[in-house]
Amino acid sequence: MNDFLINSNETKVYIADCDRLKDSCLFSNYYNLMPEYRRKRIDALRFEKDKRMSLGAGILLAYALPDYDTGNMLFEKSGRPYIADCPYYFNLSHSGNLAMAAVSSHRVGCDVEEIKEYNEKLAKRFFHENEYLMLKNTDDESERTRLFYRLWTLKESFIKAVGLGLSLPLDEFEIAFENNQAYVNQKVNTVRYAFKEYETELPYCFSVCTGISSKKEASIRTEFPDEKTTPVRTELSDKNNAPVRTDVPEGADISYHFEIIDLAKL
Repeated sequence: MNDFLINSNETKVYIADCDRLKDSCLFSNYYNLMPEYRRKRIDALRFEKDKRMSLGAGILLAYALPDYDTGNMLFEKSGRPYIADCPYYFNLSHSGNLAMAAVSSHRVGCDVEEIKEYNEKLAKRFFHENEYLMLKNTDDESERTRLFYRLWTLKESFIKAVGLGLSLPLDEFEIAFENNQAYVNQKVNTVRYAFKEYETELPYCFSVCTGISSKKEASIRTEFPDEKTTPVRTELSDKNNAPVRTDVPEGADISYHFEIIDLAKL
């Protein structure tokens, strides 16, 4: 039984192997439980693997928020979805055969990526210059590959937590590390961010980014299901207009719950 209550400054993270849904009976049973919104998304997909991934993400979201109608989706001005009458934020991701969901009392972004090959062209073109130098200065090939996917998932989770998506260029903020703990140098807003990474025996990287709202920024939700809009960006800079480190301030109590879900046993 899922203890769905999410306390202040708490983020819950769930992952599931969607290959379980290759069982046609299991797929059908879950599909019939999904709200119309999710069924339409599944039906619109061409490939069976993509259908399983979409269904898996829907299952995790429903598991994480059992007291809320996950089909009652509304949209912020930026296009970011949220659930009507639900006080919690959520984010979904999938890669390979895994789906991931994060729910939180704060704005949250999550990302999972299957570890494959190091993509130097992508890193050079899209990553911040300091991130690319970090990769170039990592001699061990396996460590460099893992660092690449760490940076990728951390950056993806950040832009999803911010809510700007790919309208925020990946080289406009920097992921850095102190004692192997990730933090972000950014000029996007005045929000503080906490990062959490998970290591498992699986060949994947998992990252979660949780935003701690500042007093200057209020979360205003408005339904804009069809209108395409560009979010207003508030910049934060020091006297030299350099990016400001905005990790979680000392004393902030951020707790995380991580759970691997077996879709065949829910």
